[in-house]
Amino acid sequence: MNWHTITIEQYQTVIRIMQDKDMDELDKELNICSILSGKTVPDIEAMELGKYNELKRELSFVYSNPPKVKPRWRWRKYRFIYDVRQINVGRFISFKYFRSGDIVQNLHHLAATISKPLIGRYKPDNHDQYAEEWKQAPFIYVYSSLVFLCALFQKLSLAVAEEVAKQPPEA
Repeated sequence: MNWHTITIEQYQTVIRIMQDKDMDELDKELNICSILSGKTVPDIEAMELGKYNELKRELSFVYSNPPKVKPRWRWRKYRFIYDVRQINVGRFISFKYFRSGDIVQNLHHLAATISKPLIGRYKPDNHDQYAEEWKQAPFIYVYSSLVFLCALFQKLSLAVAEEVAKQPPEA
């Protein structure tokens, strides 16, 4: 297990566990090991201490920042839209909405908002279905693509704001 094999859904679950103030550190550790290894908590509790420490070392990457990797523009049956001219106003508003909330817990929604199916057209009514499918995508590639696209969209927002500011007020 490494940054290239963890899914969006696993990463979101790990972050929720890390942020849980009601869970003690040992329970957090056990649950994170369970999520990332695919083993149950009772299976992990039954491990020999040496094997458990080896598993913790193998999964320790999750406590560090994700590495910078080249964005991937395709995953399974979807392709990210990196040309902002191809984003309509509704999707741009949805992107800003999901970005304004808990970004980690909205990664799958952000990916669904700024991607399109390779076959057929994007249908807004199917957004939740697209987002559910994106939960199984490799976290690191979605993350790196979204970092790039967020920076691009931030520049677009600033450019739009500048253009609006140049417009004379209507009487």
